[in-house]
Amino acid sequence: MATKKTTQKKNTQSQSVPSIKARIDNLVEYENSHVKAFASITVGGHFAIHGFMVCESDEGKLSVLCPATKSQKDGKYYDNAHPISAAARTAMNDAIIEAYEQEIDLEEGEDEGVSQTM
Repeated sequence: MATKKTTQKKNTQSQSVPSIKARIDNLVEYENSHVKAFASITVGGHFAIHGFMVCESDEGKLSVLCPATKSQKDGKYYDNAHPISAAARTAMNDAIIEAYEQEIDLEEGEDEGVSQTM
């Protein structure tokens, strides 16, 4: 006998977003590439997700793309992992962009140190 699926009501109360820590795995240093870096996040200290991309638009605005897989059937990209609330997306984007900017500052600081010693 088939069991009846129960539908879950969406929680209309605001839910807290677990802590999200981001790290930049590597910077992309190709000249005309919109992709600037690859990143990973750790959610709540218990779950890691790899394969995020930091991209820069033609206007210079940074954005974060979630890990995705290209479908062999229709050639479209589908997210492997993604936030399901606006608050979670904002927290994730902010953490990754902040980690990217810190990594860029660190790289620029190292470059300045090398050029000053020459």
